[in-house]
Amino acid sequence: MLTRRIATFDEETSAAPGFGQSSDDILAPHWASEDALSGQDTEFSAGPDGFWAFSLAVYARPGVAPACLRLQDRDGLDVNMALFAVWAGGAEGELPMDGLARAMELSRIWRAEVVDPLRLARRALKAPEVPVDAAGAAALRTRVKADELQAEKLQQFMLAPIAETAAAPPGRGAAEANLAAYIGAAGLSTSDARSEETAADAVLLLDAAFGAEPG
Repeated sequence: MLTRRIATFDEETSAAPGFGQSSDDILAPHWASEDALSGQDTEFSAGPDGFWAFSLAVYARPGVAPACLRLQDRDGLDVNMALFAVWAGGAEGELPMDGLARAMELSRIWRAEVVDPLRLARRALKAPEVPVDAAGAAALRTRVKADELQAEKLQQFMLAPIAETAAAPPGRGAAEANLAAYIGAAGLSTSDARSEETAADAVLLLDAAFGAEPG
């Protein structure tokens, strides 16, 4: 069970540095409105392009975007890291803890220095608090939105090589272990009242990637 895996990794990583990020107001990436590839079978191709194509396909599937929003807004998780955990499991296998930790730290720095400032600028441009030209602000917001998407893609391309450290065999079991390890390392505990909701959204993401497990 994913909840049991989360509990195990939570105990193992409780003394680790504060990986991950927290934010009270962050939005999921805009993949679904850019290049939706829904309806196709999931392909777990290796490499940066494989990771990006996987993310586009899975994020566009029913229920995934709301689940990812909840994992971000409710739990403070990084959607790119959650997708990375699942894709790496399906393409390569189970990530070692040092590989996962490196991916989390690189993502934390990149998001703090690049993605989050772009996101804040995009949100501010939607309804500026100063008397700036509305048409100019709207045009700038469109460009910032494109830059934010590119920053998300660059993050994925940065993370993809870390998957090469994973131990075979690849598959749902490895993806589930990776995702549980990430959730635990991010500081979420199954003793929390929302743990069942977190696990349910994580399972929804896994089901979107691999297909629902038999009842």
